[in-house]
Amino acid sequence: MLVAISRAPGARVDAAPAIRGGKSPADIPIVANLRWQIYVNPSRLKQAKLSLPSDIQHKGIQARVP
Repeated sequence: MLVAISRAPGARVDAAPAIRGGKSPADIPIVANLRWQIYVNPSRLKQAKLSLPSDIQHKGIQARVP
C-alpha cells in the first residue's frame, strides 16, 4: 500500500499548542502541505494486485515488514 506523510512546516503539529493556549480553531490559518514522504510496501501492493508507476516506486521509501 501507499502512505504519504506531511513534513511541511506549520502543519497540524503547530495547531494543538495554540488551541491549548486558548486560541480558537477558527483563528488558526490553514497551511497547505508542500512536502510529502511516500512509503511503498511492495509485498502489500503485490497482495492487492496493484501496481505503481516505476518513478513513484523509486522515489518512495521501501517499507520493511518484519
